[in-house]
Amino acid sequence: MSKIKVMKEVLANKIAAGEVIERPLSVVKELVENSLDAQSSMIRIELKDSGIKKIEIKDNGSGMSETDLPLSIKRHATSKLYDDKDLFKISTLGFRGEALPSIYAVSQVTICSSTDGIGGKKLTKVDDENYTIDSMAMNKGTIITIDNLFYNTPVRYKHLSNTFYELSLVVQYINKLALIHPQVSFTLINNDNQLIKTSGNGDIRAIIANQYSAAIASNMLSFKCHNEHFEIEMYSSHPHDTRSRKSHITIGLNERLIRNYDIENKIVESYGSFLHTGQYPIAFINIKVNYALIDVNIHPTKQQVKISLVDSLLDLISENIKKHLGQLTYMAEPVDIKNVDYSEMVEKQNKELSNQLDTLFSDKKQDRESEREARVLAQPKAPIDSQNSGINPTTQSDVSPQQSYDVFKLNKDNVNHTPSLFSLEADDNKVDDAQKLPLFNYVGTLHNTYIVCENGEGLYLIDQHAAQERINYELIVDSFKERQFVFQQSLLPIIITLSDTDNAIFAPLAHETENFGFKVEEFGVNSYKVTEVDSWISKRVSAETDINEIVNTIIDKKSTSFEHYFDEVAISMACKKSIKAHQRINQSEAENLLDTLNSTRQPYTCPHGRPVIVKITTKEIEKMFKRVF
Repeated sequence: MSKIKVMKEVLANKIAAGEVIERPLSVVKELVENSLDAQSSMIRIELKDSGIKKIEIKDNGSGMSETDLPLSIKRHATSKLYDDKDLFKISTLGFRGEALPSIYAVSQVTICSSTDGIGGKKLTKVDDENYTIDSMAMNKGTIITIDNLFYNTPVRYKHLSNTFYELSLVVQYINKLALIHPQVSFTLINNDNQLIKTSGNGDIRAIIANQYSAAIASNMLSFKCHNEHFEIEMYSSHPHDTRSRKSHITIGLNERLIRNYDIENKIVESYGSFLHTGQYPIAFINIKVNYALIDVNIHPTKQQVKISLVDSLLDLISENIKKHLGQLTYMAEPVDIKNVDYSEMVEKQNKELSNQLDTLFSDKKQDRESEREARVLAQPKAPIDSQNSGINPTTQSDVSPQQSYDVFKLNKDNVNHTPSLFSLEADDNKVDDAQKLPLFNYVGTLHNTYIVCENGEGLYLIDQHAAQERINYELIVDSFKERQFVFQQSLLPIIITLSDTDNAIFAPLAHETENFGFKVEEFGVNSYKVTEVDSWISKRVSAETDINEIVNTIIDKKSTSFEHYFDEVAISMACKKSIKAHQRINQSEAENLLDTLNSTRQPYTCPHGRPVIVKITTKEIEKMFKRVF
């Protein structure tokens, strides 16, 4: 007797549902995608208990006929593919014919649909094998109601998360989908509370404003660009509008919401030092490409897509993000100061003043004033000691020339010169193409760490370490752009030992170590010996560690570009070569430092992403002193 038997369709559908339907979000995703494929311009999603009790999807799409309605719940029945050639040009979001049958297998389902807006049909599930079809009047479109999800698969139901988490997943998905389909009006309701409502008028910036804020939306960088194979539209946040997770990056590919780690990482990488460590931009990118260049049939939920010529796409994204970031004038703002109620203090002071009026206007007032003035005039006119946390005024520093830092001279000799920030009137705040920073009046230094400047717009604090770090970083990076490696025999006994798996990947790529400044040759089983190195490696104290990190980089296929890897090395070198906090510099050195900073490509952040300059406007200062409200 044969042990192998063909499964019943009901059992097969329940097994298939395990791959496609994991939680309420899975149901919402599959049904909303069907609505979009039906050319709907309005989609309403209504949930009960985050979709665990009920999910209703209503649209105004093309609808289904009486003949199509029962076929829609059959496995591998679809209106989107007819032969294997169609797999190479999939233009719809759904195509397998598995989603609705899988949902039908694990829930109680009602489907109402009309193709003409006059009469419609209603399919109601009775049990796993039976259903009824009735006539009804309804508008054109489809309404699918899912009750009691996983009612017949208790193990799956048991492993659902709490309702708040399940709802958060649906909200995030609809928000992302609204960006990719701005011409569609989405409404999301949970337990009679409206959570999302978009107009469907195509205004992407308005959708971003609803999801985040009007300020974030208005500050968004936006651009359209294309190359031979790809066309992209992108909105990306200003560097000061960041989040602690990558989940705020939304990627649309031919109007399909996808996850692609290469694209996400390229967007983050393109921000470079504009981002502080652990921070990520808010970004939305919609990519259009020939359907023949993508394969959407590689993942059960179709969230991951294989893209041909992906390097061309990544270069297009990176070039344009960097281009638009380079046009920013990004100056950090001070942390908000909480409003303080001064009323009690003022009232107390007024009472004290009232009690002292007689004394203040007595005949002895002149004597006291003369005495106070004499004491002030008798004080020595020396700069305030930095050890007492004061501001060094614009007097000549007591630091000898020998104590000055050579890098000030080095920087001035090795950068493109721009007009001095201090050679013109500071009230003229025009910034030409070669001048990124505003014109300053030097005031002094604070704690021997921050250079203090002012102009007609307000007060500026410049972190001297961060400023020189930016200068040194760009000098180091630029010095390697056109560098030709000069290899010499390695005097370092460095042996690289790999596992069988890693060696299988590394062996055909071993020659790529030359891109990083060293050469290797096989040295036994799964081992390599470093034979030649460039001077940049031979002079590194951590040469062996650096070489092993580069090999791991090649194995992980993160990057085989020297520039990408060297960026971390350049940041470390720039930091160590820079003036430190609490080290005194004189006025001439400070002005030289800021003039040189003005010559850099990105003077507003250090290589780690921290701000170099903080601006406190005159209006903000006046608010602190209650001069304006």
